Amino acid sequence: FLDGNKRTAGMVMFTFLQFNGLTIIATEIDYYTTMMSIATGQMNKDQLTLWLQKITEGIPPAEI
Repeated sequence: FLDGNKRTAGMVMFTFLQFNGLTIIATEIDYYTTMMSIATGQMNKDQLTLWLQKITEGIPPAEI
């Protein structure tokens, strides 16, 4: 991908969450800002986890 890794990773992340029963409620600007923060090192994994908890609704399926 020519400069598309951030967008690809973000969409894969959202698709994974949706396949697991969660609804994404983030706005496009929230999504863009977050992906850019990750790409520039301004957001770490723990911060991303907290953001994902804020912008998703629903209950994932029980672990097997």
